[in-house]
Amino acid sequence: LLFIFIGLYIIMGKVETIWYIEPHQRAWLKESLVKYHIPEIGKAMRCLINYIMQESNIDDVFLKNRCKSHHGPPGKVEQLFTLETEQLSWIKEMVTKFKVADEGKAARIMLEYGVVETDPEAVFGVIRKQCNHGPWCTKCHPKPTPAKKESPIASGVF
Repeated sequence: LLFIFIGLYIIMGKVETIWYIEPHQRAWLKESLVKYHIPEIGKAMRCLINYIMQESNIDDVFLKNRCKSHHGPPGKVEQLFTLETEQLSWIKEMVTKFKVADEGKAARIMLEYGVVETDPEAVFGVIRKQCNHGPWCTKCHPKPTPAKKESPIASGVF
């Protein structure tokens, strides 16, 4: 089912939102798609948000990393993101707590933190949240490769 609520589409615990981000921030996310085999840019953003929520000093992110440039909308690019509803709620809390102009500005602050302050391997190379697909999902739960047994003849042991 699809519900429209204040411009956001709520689909099975996820919401779609459009933010204006800096071109270099979009490029950083797109590089992560290729390098870490991430299926879409919304997933890359969800990884960054989870990393910030779980591994970062929130004050450092929102106080230290305020974007200093004021290019205005012409310098920014429109980007659609699919987020977990809990993540969007958390971002709204951060907007209020740190007196950030809006959710889009909070996204740019988080992205700039990601670009400048983080190790991409720590952000995108770690599974912080398991999927809801179930244990049969081979994308999220890859089957381990069985160890290759050496034949007794090849090893010299009979």
